Amino acid sequence: MECVSLIGKRYLWVDRFCIVQHDHASKQVQIHDMAFVYGNAYFTIVAAGASNAREGLRGIEGVSEGFLSPDPVYHNRYNIEELDHDQLISSSPWNGRGWSLQELVFSQRCLFFHKSNVT
Repeated sequence: MECVSLIGKRYLWVDRFCIVQHDHASKQVQIHDMAFVYGNAYFTIVAAGASNAREGLRGIEGVSEGFLSPDPVYHNRYNIEELDHDQLISSSPWNGRGWSLQELVFSQRCLFFHKSNVT
């Protein structure tokens, strides 16, 4: 919420909270409408470096934990300083999630929070 506020926007859609999870019929309707939601959003915030929904976004000054130094296993496999945006995305935990394709395809703009930077 703070990220949205910092850029001067007022509203935030969070799939996890805005889609009624326990009502199958309602959930199917809302999932069907996600192209509209993503396509009409000012931008989509992507927690690309987060392993799960509880990790949140890193690097929002005064709000969240700072960026991590690249972990040695990841850093040895990928030289982070040489990765471009597409390579960061393709090697991120986000890239393996079920809904990531629709976020990428339908969003007009995305703000990607990785473990050690924002793109």
